[in-house]
Amino acid sequence: MLGLGLGINKSIAPEEFSIANISGLQLWLKNDIGITESSGAISQWDDQSGNDNHAKQTVSGRRPALSGKNIVFDGTDDRFDLTSEFGVDTFTIAVIINPLETTPSNESILGKGANDFLRVHQGSQTDRVYMKANGVTMDQASLQSQLPTGTFLLVVTRASGSTDNCKVRVDGVDISEAARDNFDSTDRLDILTIATSGGGLNPFDGYINEVVVFNSALTGADLANVEADIMGRNGL
Repeated sequence: MLGLGLGINKSIAPEEFSIANISGLQLWLKNDIGITESSGAISQWDDQSGNDNHAKQTVSGRRPALSGKNIVFDGTDDRFDLTSEFGVDTFTIAVIINPLETTPSNESILGKGANDFLRVHQGSQTDRVYMKANGVTMDQASLQSQLPTGTFLLVVTRASGSTDNCKVRVDGVDISEAARDNFDSTDRLDILTIATSGGGLNPFDGYINEVVVFNSALTGADLANVEADIMGRNGL
């Protein structure tokens, strides 16, 4: 599986920039911050958005491992449940991920159940990001570039309306499949779990090191600064 193969001009967020100051921040699980760990496993990851919507796991056998700064989900039953379910209509979802399977397949990053989720590598395809909101599908099955094999920043945005409004970005580059970027913004995406679509459905195998969710589709300087801030913190 190949990476992007694109020349990327990495920007740097201003020194005074903070994701917390961008309007509409709903959830921020920040890399290496607010982690409660015992014997190498994580029981809680604190939300830095100010909403106190912490990611928790009370069952010891379902807790992801902490390896350095990497949060490692086993692809079997590791996952977090949020303190409270929330939903977004228009949104920006930014995540630092690294699927570790030799052939990643149906890797759920977040969701609530079979009708609300965000996944990569659906059907083991290397150029596919698959999402459902309220049972309505957004399936970008032929992205302009394959998803990277290592750690990368995935950003999915959905603007208002129902046409030409859903974009997929990797490491600051838009790789959306233009023929399939329609996704009606009246269909709410509900989010309750991290590293599964919900209840252990299609669990994630690999690292999820940061999760940021806004209830708006960021553009321009706001989007660029958010991406640069996350990438810089995660060594990209």
